[in-house]
Amino acid sequence: MRAWYTRLNDFLLSIGFRASKVDTSLFIFSVDADICYLLVYVDDILLTGTNSLLLQCLIQLLSLEFKLRDLGYVHYFLGIEVQSTSMGLMLRQHKYILVKFYLKT
Repeated sequence: MRAWYTRLNDFLLSIGFRASKVDTSLFIFSVDADICYLLVYVDDILLTGTNSLLLQCLIQLLSLEFKLRDLGYVHYFLGIEVQSTSMGLMLRQHKYILVKFYLKT
């Protein structure tokens, strides 16, 4: 797994991403006013940003280098429910809270 992450890291840096200084699993890509964030957790990747065309280009670049499956819009990631609203994204951990509550009772 470490070799895969190193290969992914090197590839992302080579296409213009920069690594976050505070989180080794976060990579940032910016061009003009557009910004994209790529978050890696084990073998899952979450990619989001301000420009859908730029996101599609990045997904195509990634798919040329790695075998991947685009699952579309995120609904759930690392125990966090993601809901798109007119104001942006709403993040919730409702299911996590329910599980913790029921385990304590």
